[in-house]
Amino acid sequence: RPVTIKLGPDGAIYVADFYNAIIGHYEVPLGHPKRDKQRGRIWRITYKGKHNDVQDLTTAKLDELIAAFDLDNIVSRMAAADQVADRIGTGAIEPLKEQLSNASPKKYIHSLWVLHRLNGLTEDILKQSLVHASSLVRLHSFRILREWQPDIEAFHPIILNALKDTDAHVQRAAIELLTSYPEMSSVEASLSMLHATPPEDSHLTYTTRLTLRNLLRNNNLMNQTLNTEWSSQDQAFIAGTLVDVHSSDAAAFLSKFFDEGT
Repeated sequence: RPVTIKLGPDGAIYVADFYNAIIGHYEVPLGHPKRDKQRGRIWRITYKGKHNDVQDLTTAKLDELIAAFDLDNIVSRMAAADQVADRIGTGAIEPLKEQLSNASPKKYIHSLWVLHRLNGLTEDILKQSLVHASSLVRLHSFRILREWQPDIEAFHPIILNALKDTDAHVQRAAIELLTSYPEMSSVEASLSMLHATPPEDSHLTYTTRLTLRNLLRNNNLMNQTLNTEWSSQDQAFIAGTLVDVHSSDAAAFLSKFFDEGT
């Protein structure tokens, strides 16, 4: 009866199993001796062949920790990043910046997040990262931008351009940031995204609809939307988000939409 599962730094999978012979069967008395509340098991699942050598990162030097950002095992990579941020600290900022130009995508991503944690990230570095050749780097850069929230206006053109990215994950991360720009162009960009999103991409559709909903919770923007002429398809997209927009203008839009549809 497993209750949780974790990947270990050695590459093995660890399964916590509380190993109780009685699981919520209330026809059995609560005091029955087989209701074991003190013991359990941990299963270690491995495979034959290659394995990860476990390294003591608590004593590793900075260059060794940065090198660990390239490991295949994400648990080890995250542990190395924690060591750099929590143990090495601000002394790691410049070395992290210096190796970005030659870093692999994995190393680049972890370096960015650590720089963000150490307040060592600059707008110039982030702008370069948002248009990086690797879609994985671009994705994480947009995630960092969402958390960091610097001079957001300076990033507006990059965000709009990313809505046409070849990677749907990057598109999704970019569309979420439109809520920082409560203006009609953001509503129009969200509608354009809904038109362009393939029907099978439910994740991008959901995120775009959520962004549109959040934009229209701005009363001024909702009022502009009410007084703008839209195509029938755009009206349907907008109406589909307004059930969770609690304003008189949202109600007026829905009333008009249903009246015209009958």
